[in-house]
Amino acid sequence: MLKMDILINIGNITEYHLPSKIIDYLAAYRPIVNLMSNENDSVKHFIGQKDFVHISDKYTDIEIRKGLEYIKKSKTQKFQHNFMIDEYSPSCIAKKIFGFNKFII
Repeated sequence: MLKMDILINIGNITEYHLPSKIIDYLAAYRPIVNLMSNENDSVKHFIGQKDFVHISDKYTDIEIRKGLEYIKKSKTQKFQHNFMIDEYSPSCIAKKIFGFNKFII
């Protein structure tokens, strides 16, 4: 993922799935284009609009143009985001759910 110009997320058809793979995408610090299958896409709700592009399955010419401009810009600019990736580590999640101080497998 680190060698890619951008990462493309293909959203699920269902609205209730957990967007777990998006954490790996965010950890790679690469631009993300999110292809949505429904209006209530969980990845869109999670990562929001800032520095990412969302294209619906009922796309418009404007969405496609915006996506292409984003891809072109992303190849020439350093990409950063402000997500705290560590908050989504297995140990941190286990601590939040079960009160563990260390994640034990």
